[in-house]
Amino acid sequence: MKIKPIETRYKGYRFRSRLEARWVVYFDAIGLKWEYEPEGFDLEKYGYYLPDFWLPQVNMWAEVKAKEFTDGENLKARALAEMTGRPVLRLVGTPDFKTYVAWIPKNYYGTDIEADYDEIDFLISMYHNYPREEHRFYENSGYVPCWNFEGEWPDSGVRRAIEKSRSARFEHGDAESW
Repeated sequence: MKIKPIETRYKGYRFRSRLEARWVVYFDAIGLKWEYEPEGFDLEKYGYYLPDFWLPQVNMWAEVKAKEFTDGENLKARALAEMTGRPVLRLVGTPDFKTYVAWIPKNYYGTDIEADYDEIDFLISMYHNYPREEHRFYENSGYVPCWNFEGEWPDSGVRRAIEKSRSARFEHGDAESW
């Protein structure tokens, strides 16, 4: 039996799933601009593709899935990265304090630099205010989330954003008031 996502309204948009809406609550809470399904692409042999989000502050696509990407979904995301020259961030599950992996297009770090990898991890947070000040995420972090001595996450703004996204009750309009 396949479980069907619940279409969810939030901020004047009709999202295909509650999970997508939870990510928008998270993006809003950390001050990250987003555009929902702004443009579709013909990926030729991989078919048509409509990425979930464009994140203009970090010049990156974001695709949301409840479970790990299938081989076919990975092929499409990778093809989109190559076609557009922009990373495609794979957001699996509800927002959490962890790193997320993105497909990186060839020569992303400059035309004279050929990366020996095609994926890189990103920490999506307010850590060092990168999204607002430098228009990027904390990339290739090697970061492992941990607790400090006071029992708080190092980035308390992210902790609050995660709590907001997880506790949003869209059917009651509660999320709209944040």
